Amino acid sequence: MREEKFTALNERDSLEDMLNDEKQLIRLYAEALAENSCINAGRVIAENLAAATEAKRGLAAQMYARGYLEARPADGGSAKRANENFKRMQRSMKA
Repeated sequence: MREEKFTALNERDSLEDMLNDEKQLIRLYAEALAENSCINAGRVIAENLAAATEAKRGLAAQMYARGYLEARPADGGSAKRANENFKRMQRSMKA
């Protein structure tokens, strides 16, 4: 009989995998939102995008608390641009 080998992931590896999965979901939801032409579907996609973003933030916070992730200071310009883009996207969804 063939012996199967299993790879055990440690906590850090598992959290990194989950974080990368959430990042991929965020990219996919953003692309779907950009390509979408139905208002109702767009709202659902936007809700899913927001949920994936919150999940990513939660995972990042857990990794930071455990010392697995170093926080990078954001320069004022990039944080402001990201906030403006998000608000613009929110306004377009309400229209």
